[in-house]
Amino acid sequence: VAVCLLILQPFPLLHDYPEWMYQGWLTHSLLSGDPAVAARYELVTYPVPNALTQVSIGMLGMVLPPVLAGQVWLAVYFAAAAAIAGMLWFRYRDPAQVLLLTVVIVFGPGFWNGYMNFQFGLLIFAAYLLSTSVTRQAGVFRTLLFSLLILFSHAAVYAVFVVYCVVTRLTAVRVSMRVRVIPLLALLPSLALLSWYTVVLLSKYESAGGASMGWLKWAQYKAYTLAKQGPFHNFIDHTGESLLQRADWFYLIGFAANFLFAGLLLCWCLWLWWCGVKRGGHVLRSEAASPVVLLISIAVCVLVFLAAGANTFGVVNLGERFLIVALLLALLHFRSPAVLSNLMASVAAVFALYLVAASVILSSQTLQAYTVARSSATSDLSAYVDDIYANSRHQYFNHRLFIYADRGLELQKDAPRLLDIDLQTSIVRRIQ
Repeated sequence: VAVCLLILQPFPLLHDYPEWMYQGWLTHSLLSGDPAVAARYELVTYPVPNALTQVSIGMLGMVLPPVLAGQVWLAVYFAAAAAIAGMLWFRYRDPAQVLLLTVVIVFGPGFWNGYMNFQFGLLIFAAYLLSTSVTRQAGVFRTLLFSLLILFSHAAVYAVFVVYCVVTRLTAVRVSMRVRVIPLLALLPSLALLSWYTVVLLSKYESAGGASMGWLKWAQYKAYTLAKQGPFHNFIDHTGESLLQRADWFYLIGFAANFLFAGLLLCWCLWLWWCGVKRGGHVLRSEAASPVVLLISIAVCVLVFLAAGANTFGVVNLGERFLIVALLLALLHFRSPAVLSNLMASVAAVFALYLVAASVILSSQTLQAYTVARSSATSDLSAYVDDIYANSRHQYFNHRLFIYADRGLELQKDAPRLLDIDLQTSIVRRIQ
């Protein structure tokens, strides 16, 4: 999959990622003093969480062409993911666990949606979790470093990181209060930056005032979000049709596999509850973390997942981000029955092969993608998305990888056009 995205395609196609590449180019252009860009855009004067990808691509753009800068940053992601998988393997020697981490987290829905800030946040948080333990907690410097890196990767991951650090310190035994509290002071700089951004965000936020969900619709929405974490992903091709339009049987198998995967996750939760509560059994893979800390952190994730709506503070499906962090915590720390683990890994392995094949097919369609890429003159994104979906008879587990192909195609030119930016969690803003 990495080879297809980095070599076989003229630029990486991961839904939002070409937009982040374009904003990285805008960042580089503003830092370089490009007068044409400076006449239309400016850098914000407040800290922005989720800015890691823009800043990194912008810095790479100082020495590399725009598309190559985006490809190099994506290569960094693959290298970081391989390093995390290696850390996990050397700690537990469990191939099923490594496979699930790779397919469910590294190549999960957030990856195909192009949420690279969020994906980097997951990897950085995983690195923190795998490098600390109950007996070897992070000191002030490491806590400060990881807090800033995670904050500027993604605010949702940062929120769970703060909960994890605070609960870890407050539940520590056989240490003085001074030893417990001092490392938490390292969180203050990142919390101050987040508070600054939150004040700015709330001053600009306007509620859409949409109707709330009924209980049945809410249950369907949350069940579908859980099933989306399964290994099957359907892709919309350059015509706006499903990649599997001539393979309805495989689409149905993938559809069923995702709900099967969701059911297996629920069975895993019931097994953990049965072993941990009813039988008092040991459910952690090692003493790498306290069960109390993990349960509180996961509980916070689940509560936010259940409470968040379809659009919370302008973020689409914010609850899904917290659900994925909860899955990461569980995969890294909790044991599962061999039968259950092997079954989940088998389902993941089948669809990992499918992802490779799908990536090859999609790579051959990249240059035709402009026919469905949204023009900068089109202001109604929802209408555009609805128009694309109208051409497809497969409505679920879809990823519209070509939606921002116009950004990638512009970046290939010597002088890219100035386009309106869509993703507003940005260090770049249009001059009013």
